[in-house]
Amino acid sequence: MAITGIIATLVGSLWSARIAADAALSGVRTQIASETAKESREKVARVYSDFLSAADAYAQASVEMSVAVGVYDMDRLSPTSQEIFKEAYKQFQTARSAMQSRTNDLYAFASREAWDASITLKNSLPEAFTPYEDDGGALKYDRGKYEQAYRTFQRQYCLEVAPEERTQCTGG
Repeated sequence: MAITGIIATLVGSLWSARIAADAALSGVRTQIASETAKESREKVARVYSDFLSAADAYAQASVEMSVAVGVYDMDRLSPTSQEIFKEAYKQFQTARSAMQSRTNDLYAFASREAWDASITLKNSLPEAFTPYEDDGGALKYDRGKYEQAYRTFQRQYCLEVAPEERTQCTGG
């Protein structure tokens, strides 16, 4: 009978230890999940922020390229206008390349909603520029459409990375 009591005490102790271990393990899993979600939000925030910065730089480079085309068209033989054109073209190509790189990052990290908003934003900007065509109009874009697409992407960004619900994410 004494052995039965010892076994019962031992089984009870082991059972209690198992319950305590399960509770501790559950706490660790919850903490890991919370840290993983936080790290994921931070990564997405960086990717979205970098995309918005690249879009803004590309929009600005497009405007500067349009100005350079105007200067170049007024005096194609002037070394100054040629230099302005070359520098603006270089900046435009750099900004366009950065925009594509940030779009590639979005492909890997963006939600479907953010991806759709990014495509709308990207499509609101000039697609490309061929420097020796007669029409420099390839650089023209609708600033209002761009700004609306930019704000739409910002709202989606806010919805996905804000740690808690915020009224500015929904426009309210």
